[in-house]
Amino acid sequence: MYLLITIDTENPYKDTPMEDWIYCNFNGECFGIERIMNALDKHGIRGTFFVDVYERYNSGNEKIADVCRLIDKKGHDVELHTHPVEGNLSDMPFEKQKEIISDGVKFISSILNKSPVAHRAGSYMADLDTLKALKENGILIDSSNFFEVSPLGITKNRAIFYDGVFEIPVTYFHVPFKPIIKLIGKTLGRKIFYNGNCKYDINWCSLSGLKSMIERYRRADVRIVNLFMHSFSFIDEESQFINIHDLNKFEEVIAYLKNLEGINFITMREAATRFQSDLSFKKYILNGNDKVPLSLFGVDLHKFIRRKYV
Repeated sequence: MYLLITIDTENPYKDTPMEDWIYCNFNGECFGIERIMNALDKHGIRGTFFVDVYERYNSGNEKIADVCRLIDKKGHDVELHTHPVEGNLSDMPFEKQKEIISDGVKFISSILNKSPVAHRAGSYMADLDTLKALKENGILIDSSNFFEVSPLGITKNRAIFYDGVFEIPVTYFHVPFKPIIKLIGKTLGRKIFYNGNCKYDINWCSLSGLKSMIERYRRADVRIVNLFMHSFSFIDEESQFINIHDLNKFEEVIAYLKNLEGINFITMREAATRFQSDLSFKKYILNGNDKVPLSLFGVDLHKFIRRKYV
């Protein structure tokens, strides 16, 4: 089994400084991307950071360029995250999507002297036109498909090759009693775990869930798994204080996964290279199972009670 650590690197609140949600510095300590990279570096793991380069239209080119340079300098993977100022990518016609993706590709290329090879649409809002636009911009991998959330909806947990692009989906599991969860969410005015679809996510899953779900994915023959997080995963969005609960959980689960036999860490760029050069890797990944495990105890009640769902 292959495991990706993917970090959406973005500012979700445009009326606040982007530094608060990307670097997350408090009292002289960093709880954002640098803290994530340091924890991964400790175990020799590299993460993939999907950077919302369109934040530069709010914060300025140099600030976002510095984010990309920092991640790249520390040996991690910088890829493209699209939160365009115009709105959701999937709401736009093909030509506009192609233009927006081209803008992001050119910006990253100009900063790092290498083009991104992977993409994730903001809020998972990609569609079939997005895949065509990615292909025309030379991007080999998409990772926007969160089944029953993304308009794409072409797979569940299995990586596939579709219209010239490899889709490595957002890994998730079902929470039992989906109709009841949907009703509770409607009563509370929010989608709880996207109406019963829980991402394999540092904030969404309990520590025991993060450990047990990787075994369930392995038994289900899901061959490449996305462990999802954000640059601000260690910040409580409501109080904007440090979320020590999820910080400790992340550090513990990374140590656990590193020592787990049969887990191979990989970045999106490494996967792209192997898709193109290693036929056995390509066959292995694409011949996995599309099963979605069921678990009630994988979710984190702290998230259920306190936090928003992103």
